[in-house]
Amino acid sequence: MARRMDSNGNKVTISLGVASFPDVAGSAEELIYGADAAMYWAKSTGKNRVGRWDRLVSRKAEGAAPWSLTDRAVRAPDVVAALVAALAAKDPITSAHTERCSWYAAKLAEELRLPEEERMVVRVAALLHDIGKLAVPDEVLFKPGPLTEEEWVQMRQHPSAALHVLGQIRSIAEATPAIVHHHEHFDGSGYPDGLAGEEIPVVSRILLVTDAFDAMTTDRPYRKAMPVEAAVEELERNCGNQFDPRVVEAFLEVLSR
Repeated sequence: MARRMDSNGNKVTISLGVASFPDVAGSAEELIYGADAAMYWAKSTGKNRVGRWDRLVSRKAEGAAPWSLTDRAVRAPDVVAALVAALAAKDPITSAHTERCSWYAAKLAEELRLPEEERMVVRVAALLHDIGKLAVPDEVLFKPGPLTEEEWVQMRQHPSAALHVLGQIRSIAEATPAIVHHHEHFDGSGYPDGLAGEEIPVVSRILLVTDAFDAMTTDRPYRKAMPVEAAVEELERNCGNQFDPRVVEAFLEVLSR
């Protein structure tokens, strides 16, 4: 399969949303909303696809749970889109990182055979896992070199800061714990709460692996990207302490395809 790449070697994806008037949308406002919702669905379910609003409407009519995250995310794509846009406006590099993490995490959730509802949590949480960085001072977030210990303390507050950003947004409530705990380590040495093993939400364990892999394999202002082979070795080396071995094993299966 051919893949389009941009000038920096990044994969370029296109997600489209389609809505029709007057079959499903009864007004221009509903038409735009429906197309926007369908586009968000296309992006959140793996990208490089077309979402049709009429199919989402018929799915809900067939009995989808009215208060499920899937349903609420489809009804309120503007919430996630606005948060993603806010992060992109402050930090385009982190925003691009979360987009890549969302792709990896969606594939990993499929490999782990998570239920569809939990897969939606994975997609939303991956897109928003660094939203707490909105609260990190610019001089720390954009420092072109290694951080001091005091600056690391500020940076490590971003998962907890996410709770203040997302805590009152009911439409994505199920994703919030996964975001808050995405830096917990399997052996309990992570933050913010020192959770260990199965105490850590499975979505958080997925995010930790995809977050680390993308960070290692992407250029940063103060270091060059690590080769994929070296990043894989790092994941394997830290199985059981930093990472959930089952999640790493599944992720390596995803990378092998």
